[in-house]
Amino acid sequence: LENALGNSYTSGFRGKLKVSIDDGDLNSSNDPSSEYIFNILLYNNATYIGGLKADTTVWDGVGSMHFFDEVTKQPTGTSYNGGYLDGAEHGFGTYRQADGYKYEGDWVAGEKTGSGIMTTQSGVIMTGEFIGGVQNGYGTYFWPDSGNLYAGEFLNGLFHGEGSLVLADGHVQTQIYSSGN
Repeated sequence: LENALGNSYTSGFRGKLKVSIDDGDLNSSNDPSSEYIFNILLYNNATYIGGLKADTTVWDGVGSMHFFDEVTKQPTGTSYNGGYLDGAEHGFGTYRQADGYKYEGDWVAGEKTGSGIMTTQSGVIMTGEFIGGVQNGYGTYFWPDSGNLYAGEFLNGLFHGEGSLVLADGHVQTQIYSSGN
């Protein structure tokens, strides 16, 4: 593909894919309602399929971005599927990495902001409100290795305000936290 597209491949190639659905009806191949058009952008490290602003290559609407290694052209396992606005993740979307990291939730202008669920590479699961990818407001934090769970308030990713630590044995410790302590 890179050889066929030349320099346009490294700076972003734009194309459209037209798919016709044949449901067995003799007239379906001529039926415009059975045709779908997808915008496709190819970069030297990613492929985007989805909505674009009119007459541009700016991501807008719903889309899917899948990343690949620039040298081997093999998928890296990193992807984003969801809403875009003016070229940035916006609305609801899911970002994944091959190492197990995942964020599923709200985005604002490319930032993980709003309600979401974040799973780290080590399996820690955080739910609740996020601002700029960091827990703020009410949420939970679950440690899979110990089975312990914190439910309460956060400020800049730290326990802050009233919260309860529920231990795997069922014991509950409720207290007021300040900057993680």
